[in-house]
Amino acid sequence: MREVVANEPAILLTGYVNEATKLDLYLNALALLSPSLVEGFGIPVLDAACLGMPALASSCDAHREIHDLFDFSDYVLPISILETRDWAVAMQATACLHNHLVDEPEEERMRRLRRYLRMSTQIESRFEDQIANLMLS
Repeated sequence: MREVVANEPAILLTGYVNEATKLDLYLNALALLSPSLVEGFGIPVLDAACLGMPALASSCDAHREIHDLFDFSDYVLPISILETRDWAVAMQATACLHNHLVDEPEEERMRRLRRYLRMSTQIESRFEDQIANLMLS
């Protein structure tokens, strides 16, 4: 993989990412690409959806489940990993639709943070309700 992207300055292979760097990447990225063959929970895609950041994700079960939560279908686009043309078209469309964010990066970062706080509260509340219902059953 390193050889394939060696001459692509716009592609960053990060390896392990600490929490501070992860936050910086999420707040400044145009979109998240997650072409996983297999995914356990899909946490990066969930984080992107909570932030209101476009996420192009493989159509594995975890990503489809996230897509179906709250308003996440507005942010998560499941794509078959077998359809490379669909990935290329989706990346180009996402870049075109969201290129205006470059003009107001600080406003976009604040919007993402506010949305993340709101969504994490909703998710936590839903989880607590489900646990309470299980305990009362």
